Amino acid sequence: MDRWDVVSRPLTTFGGTGRSATSSTIGSGPTTLEKRSGIARDADTQAGLFLKENLVEALSVKRQELLELVRDMVSRGVPIDGVALQMHETQVGPPPGARPTSGDYTALGLEVTIAEPDVHILDPIHQAVVYGDVESEALAAGITGISV
Repeated sequence: MDRWDVVSRPLTTFGGTGRSATSSTIGSGPTTLEKRSGIARDADTQAGLFLKENLVEALSVKRQELLELVRDMVSRGVPIDGVALQMHETQVGPPPGARPTSGDYTALGLEVTIAEPDVHILDPIHQAVVYGDVESEALAAGITGISV
């Protein structure tokens, strides 16, 4: 493995209200995030450590909330190498939100990837178009990888 998603979806679905219910039951506060990242770094010093979240390319409140969380982690020296955007899409491709999102994290010295991209459409031709839109947005935003 060349990377680990140390934390997945630490924020509520639509953002603006803090940590998600799932994460709060297993712990996603600053201390817990720091512990998880430290354990992962100790287990594999070569692998990249990522925080993974969904809908940040589409929801500005959630995008800002995640950025503040990641800035805090970086400022406290918590081991983190990047942010993975999930990009669960439906009838249309992503809005051009990955571009400013990507720039915010690369300015912190972090890598940005897309993890878990999927397109919920039964028409395979339309689905291929939306996947193409996701890839185009990723390339335009300087995203370094897409994992499925």
